[in-house]
Amino acid sequence: RQGQSVLVIQPVSQYDPAGRAALAARSVLMADGAFAHSTARVAVYEPAALGAGYTYLVLAAARAAANGLGLAQVVTLLDQLQVEVRALYVTGSRGPIERVRLRQPNGFQLGGQQLWQIDRASGMLGRLAGSWSVIKALTAPESPLSTRQPDCVSFSDGRLLQALNRELGKAGQLGLAASQAGVGLNSTFPSGCVELTWLPEQAHVAGIIAIIERINRPAHVSRGGIRQRGGL
Repeated sequence: RQGQSVLVIQPVSQYDPAGRAALAARSVLMADGAFAHSTARVAVYEPAALGAGYTYLVLAAARAAANGLGLAQVVTLLDQLQVEVRALYVTGSRGPIERVRLRQPNGFQLGGQQLWQIDRASGMLGRLAGSWSVIKALTAPESPLSTRQPDCVSFSDGRLLQALNRELGKAGQLGLAASQAGVGLNSTFPSGCVELTWLPEQAHVAGIIAIIERINRPAHVSRGGIRQRGGL
């Protein structure tokens, strides 16, 4: 009623059904006569991100809003940044909970270790590999860990982290300093995982914001609000 817009950043509904409540609340607000005539808008955004990547996007949106970007500009920034965030999830044979998995091709064999990545189009988790040597492959030449160490590492399975650090040691690389995984990862990977997240450089983020400020002037989002999912 004071003309301020609201941005709700929620996990994809398959991970957390609270997003449906946010959409319902937005519909109630938009139906309010007094609200309908104000300049305020409500956007519900579901990024294709988990764990450290999700936290990073939430903080980036908050900083952008605090620095004066409008609602449409912040949404555009989130679209761009989530493409830049890369995360891999190392698990044992059980992997994530069933409802967040993409369907796998017929004949895909499970292994003792698995590697998962978020599909940006759907926000679901797709399995990249399943074998007894996933961790060893992660530390091989030209692998993600051999070219650049992740910016954030968290774990809920200490044995997987130890195995990963052993392979890094054999490859002559430093072990990974990690923090305990939070609630979001624990609920998605109840049997444990190691999350490896690479984030964009701050200078690159500043360049994206400068472009958005130059070509995407603040504008009213359509009265129906928006629901954005899964990137560009």
